[in-house]
Amino acid sequence: MTLEKARKKLIEHDQGHLLKYYDTLSEERKNGLLDQIEKTDLSVISHISSFGKNDGRGEFSPLAALQRDEIVKHEQEFHDAGVNVIREGCISRPHCHSCTDILPHL
Repeated sequence: MTLEKARKKLIEHDQGHLLKYYDTLSEERKNGLLDQIEKTDLSVISHISSFGKNDGRGEFSPLAALQRDEIVKHEQEFHDAGVNVIREGCISRPHCHSCTDILPHL
């Protein structure tokens, strides 16, 4: 990629400042920079301004979780359920069906 093509590509995406110190680089680094510019998809930059904003993908909200007071209230129940899971050997078996019987609240 030539310097002029790189400059045009960068300016189209408001990134012309990336060539500010181009003239201070060695020939090897100049060629490396032009190669990187050629390979870089600068179109993704246009999506940055809308990052984190609702773009029609739906509603984002925190996942439900047990609160500390609820955990304390059911501490013995959770302890007993954990012991039963270990007793049944469900810890090492993913998707163990007997675990759903043992741990109905989790």
